[in-house]
Amino acid sequence: MNGSPRPKRKKAGRAAANKRRRRRLMAIGRLAQLSLAGLQHAQALELPSVVAIAARLYAWNRMPVSAWRRLASEPALLAARATGAAGTTWRQILPGPPTGPWCVWRPRADRIETAGRHWKVYVSPRPLQLAEAVAAAMAACEGLPVISLKYGADAQGMLRPDKLVVHLTAPEAVHLLADRLLSALGGCPAHGVPYTADLGGDGLISWGCDPPAGSPATEFGLSWRAWVTRLLAEGLASKRRPEAEPWETSLQDIERAGVDPATWAPRPWLWANADAA
Repeated sequence: MNGSPRPKRKKAGRAAANKRRRRRLMAIGRLAQLSLAGLQHAQALELPSVVAIAARLYAWNRMPVSAWRRLASEPALLAARATGAAGTTWRQILPGPPTGPWCVWRPRADRIETAGRHWKVYVSPRPLQLAEAVAAAMAACEGLPVISLKYGADAQGMLRPDKLVVHLTAPEAVHLLADRLLSALGGCPAHGVPYTADLGGDGLISWGCDPPAGSPATEFGLSWRAWVTRLLAEGLASKRRPEAEPWETSLQDIERAGVDPATWAPRPWLWANADAA
């Protein structure tokens, strides 16, 4: 008789723990909700491999190719706007399509040390506003420790959500750049980059932190999103746990790795060991 209530108490304890876990994993804001939707969609597809799942997660929120019919004249306008905004302050390192996927620019005056951690600010307007965003980003980078600025300039690059990225060497510059961009691009319609941390504009500006060169994380790619989506894919593909959905398992894995699953922000200690080395 004294032992009979124990299974009920144990079951109630598991239910309470599951409720606390789900509350901790709740997405905060549009961009985090978009990321969670992509994760749940990938689970529903039941793809055959970790590589296939990671690729689908990485491509989540990319616009369909059919949208390019309205944008075919944009690359020429984008090139002219970028060249004008660059002036004598920036120099072009890579010309973009068809030579390569990205148009890459670097500040002329600064000699930035590129070793160590790199922080990324993602600027994600709708494609028709990309030229405006590139010009605003070039101006907003003044005086900041910028490694490079890159953007896509064809269907492949302009339809992806992470179509404009600024690489920085200092975390404090991330929020300063975001504030400048939000001021310059107020009202700009946002596309939104999944699996990045929102900095404002309903997903217009977000950030991440690339794995340091030479770290084990770079086995799956040199970028923040490549690393995150690979970890998420491994969670979805892992053996199912009776107490959690596969997408919950993925979020728990990414939390243990150093990413806030509610906001997709890197934890302050992420990659700290690589810095110490």
